[in-house]
Amino acid sequence: MSSDVPGGRVLAHSGRADRPDIEFRPVRNGMDYLLSTVTHLTEGQQPPGDRNLKYAVLHLHAATEVLLKARLVREHWSLVFSDLRKATKHKFHEGDFVSVTVDATIDRLRDIVGLDIGQANRGAINELTRTRNAFTHYGHTAPAYAVETQIARVLGFLVDFIRTHLYDSRYPSQFGAEFNDMMERIQVRLGRIDSLVKDRMGDVTAALRGMADRTVLCPHCRQYAVVIPQEDRDRTEDLVPESMLHCRFCTARWSSYELARLYVLEVVGPDNGQLHPCGCSENGPWADDPSVVIGASTAEEPDTFMGLCFRCGARYYRTVEPPQRQV
Repeated sequence: MSSDVPGGRVLAHSGRADRPDIEFRPVRNGMDYLLSTVTHLTEGQQPPGDRNLKYAVLHLHAATEVLLKARLVREHWSLVFSDLRKATKHKFHEGDFVSVTVDATIDRLRDIVGLDIGQANRGAINELTRTRNAFTHYGHTAPAYAVETQIARVLGFLVDFIRTHLYDSRYPSQFGAEFNDMMERIQVRLGRIDSLVKDRMGDVTAALRGMADRTVLCPHCRQYAVVIPQEDRDRTEDLVPESMLHCRFCTARWSSYELARLYVLEVVGPDNGQLHPCGCSENGPWADDPSVVIGASTAEEPDTFMGLCFRCGARYYRTVEPPQRQV
């Protein structure tokens, strides 16, 4: 059941005559969550500790859900019902219904409203959803820098989304002086977060100078900060355990196979990417672990896609199957 979506208001009655009703309209409600998110990241302990990061993620996810659904409501109130056949005005105004998921909300925005937020923004929101679910239900260990970067990406998207797709000066109760004040406070704090991310990435970029041709995007923090080894391994070296790859920005670590698989799922997309074995491991203990990603790109050429072995750095072209190693 959702109580954040109805286009009118959400009221909590205190039962006492001397206390006013609490009113949170959808956009104001979402912005309140946004303000809480940036406050958890920029006030108090610096860098933010575990508790602040956790609540920043939880509140940002709530903001994402409320604000995306607010745009659905503007199109038609029934669109926020998970089952459109059960949509009634009474249930809508009471908040007595099962609300559509965030993923389905994005689909409806694209297919019904004609508003496509883009694959990159959708991917950022999906990552945030997974982190939020892990924090809420299972407990979770994640690199702090990766979480901060996730937050910064979704925050930036939502600030633009509010201005472009939700702001309407015809409704001063939602977009008056209070709205402008909250937006300014959010943007000032977002600037501090972006600055921290950029400063750290500047240090990482300097440390990776000269390795851009073998530096790939990290599937966790989405920064070009993972250096792929560039070496010829003969088959006897396959008996030696490989070292863990790691992101120089968020410190996440993987084996070459784990990174290749995650890269296809999270960066390239399973519909566009493929995994293949490489000659560097064909007779070793990793023979069944494909490490070549078709569709990878590097910091040097982010718009050029290639086959790249995440274990030895070999490049492939894809004119035949399986891909042939470049010579």
